[in-house]
Amino acid sequence: MYNNELKFSLWCDFVERSFLEGEFGELIANNVVNAATSNPSIFQAAFLGSPAYAEDKAKLQGKSAKEIYEALAISDIQLAAKKLLSSYEKGDDGFISIEVDPFLCDDTEATVEEGKRLFKAIGYPNVMIKVPATEAGFSAMEALLSEGINVNATLVFSDTQTKECIKAFGSANKTLVEKGVKKLPQAVISIFVSRFDRKLDGELAKIDFVTSRVGIMNAMRCYELIQNAKLPNVRTLFASTGAKGDKLSPDYYIRHLAKLICIPQQNHGQS
Repeated sequence: MYNNELKFSLWCDFVERSFLEGEFGELIANNVVNAATSNPSIFQAAFLGSPAYAEDKAKLQGKSAKEIYEALAISDIQLAAKKLLSSYEKGDDGFISIEVDPFLCDDTEATVEEGKRLFKAIGYPNVMIKVPATEAGFSAMEALLSEGINVNATLVFSDTQTKECIKAFGSANKTLVEKGVKKLPQAVISIFVSRFDRKLDGELAKIDFVTSRVGIMNAMRCYELIQNAKLPNVRTLFASTGAKGDKLSPDYYIRHLAKLICIPQQNHGQS
């Protein structure tokens, strides 16, 4: 579904074994989505709630919780990467993200080592390593991208975090150019949108103030920083765009962001 004129594509924020084996392939074939992301919460729900993992979990009895998690997650990411590989090879995104252990968020060296290990274990070029946007994470992002590994900077809520991600990726690009690398690895900065409104809407409603707008305004501010940085291999990925409850339509955030990005400028935007 990659639109080169608008630089817009839709990524699926869901991973589960039976979904990957069935409907996911149909969504790719029908140009509905052309990339996907995962996170520990998504995997937790899948591993605990889906019967698709029963056989693998039985084989992994006696292993530590992290060993079981990684074995199941790596299998799913490999399956997704294989399904998306043709899209990647055509330049139609085709990425799948896997997050490093969140408990390493304040340890640069451990994050880098885990990111490299996961990327190697999965064995597909269209894998993105998700790194939380913490002080240690910024250094880890730079190191991983400098090694030729695609990076998804995640849990970005502010312009300060956005600027640090841009700085890290810019430094990595400089290192890669100095190494003579022609094809730069890709990176996205995942700007979280709706969580601001979930937190603030109740209080804003009490003072009769407009609701469900703060997340969009903040996301657009971060988006403009990324666009203005003009890093050729770095784009915005709007995350947490789902609308909770019955108050908003399911596509509320996507529609409003697309309108702000695509209509006035005609040459930017990714969601």
